[in-house]
Amino acid sequence: MGRYFLASIFFIIATLLWVTPYMLTVIYGANFDPVQTMGEDQFERLLGIMGVEMFHTGAIIALVVAILMFLWAEFNTLRNKKKTA
Repeated sequence: MGRYFLASIFFIIATLLWVTPYMLTVIYGANFDPVQTMGEDQFERLLGIMGVEMFHTGAIIALVVAILMFLWAEFNTLRNKKKTA
């Protein structure tokens, strides 16, 4: 596995961690009353119950790791090109 591939995997993980609480909130809220639409205040209340901060913290950590791995791969590529030239 290359460093670019691992950086891409961490970008995907960060995206999934950021989106997951919103998807779970909509799914959870849809089970209450299928006829009534969910308002903003109800959505915010359910979002607080789901614990969004935990998911967002993990997403930020995964994003930082992805960016660092991507930069590391770029610097290694540039260094290898410099050695061969």
